[in-house]
Amino acid sequence: MGQTASALGPDFAPEVLFAAVIEGVPAVEYQPIVRVEDGAIIGYEALARFSAWGRAIPPDQLFAALHCNPMLLHYAEWKCKAIQLALAPKKGLLFLNLEPDAWHQGQCGNWVDPYLELFAAARERLVVEIDESCHLHAATISGTLAERLAERGIAVAIDDLTPTHGIALRSLYQYAAFLKFDRAFLREGSKHNPFFEHLFAVAKESGATLVLEGVERAEDLAFAEALGFDCVQGFYFADRIVRKQGTTQLWRRLWRERRACTGCQMTCAVCDEEVIDG
Repeated sequence: MGQTASALGPDFAPEVLFAAVIEGVPAVEYQPIVRVEDGAIIGYEALARFSAWGRAIPPDQLFAALHCNPMLLHYAEWKCKAIQLALAPKKGLLFLNLEPDAWHQGQCGNWVDPYLELFAAARERLVVEIDESCHLHAATISGTLAERLAERGIAVAIDDLTPTHGIALRSLYQYAAFLKFDRAFLREGSKHNPFFEHLFAVAKESGATLVLEGVERAEDLAFAEALGFDCVQGFYFADRIVRKQGTTQLWRRLWRERRACTGCQMTCAVCDEEVIDG
């Protein structure tokens, strides 16, 4: 369940969150996803970094608080996706997190999907990560979202798999090109943990590429290699992270182009392609 802004403490009062989402432009950190076999970077996951009034705001806490304001949640998510696409490295896959509730809130009837239209020009290299660790309602939405992405030819990753809810998401594995395991497995997972063994076996059977997140030490990398993970991600590769700062000018341009495309499915892909290459 989402938290209210007040429950997050005085540093996250409603006016601070509002400033971060409406007035601020997030920075983006592109974390490399590295193939275990040869150490090559196959792509990057785009992570938003928010701040307001001189304070950094953890994105997970910000989005948790925004669940009490669905339209602001949608606005913040769409803003992040547009900026992450615009500033993305030119080569490799691009992994974008998409909050299922924000996607659901952004639907405009049956004739336009602002997220899928935004993704259209980049679909050949895009992998949309769906994180469902919240509640049954979001799990239902996640299934619909995964189906829509698959229909558009956009690759799907299921993010943050843990022993507690990974098996519950098995119905989504049919859509997944990537299954990303939470760093919890570095603390809890081993060949002798039955929950981990079962989840890992099911994931292997799916044929998806398996990614272990939270790799910070050489021992973590060795753990991933020994178990048979295909790729890893984490601060062990901090020197290969790409950091970019969004600007007000960039966001104004992206917003103008979005407004020009609203309701016009035939021209959205053209405009979005210009944004990505700009």
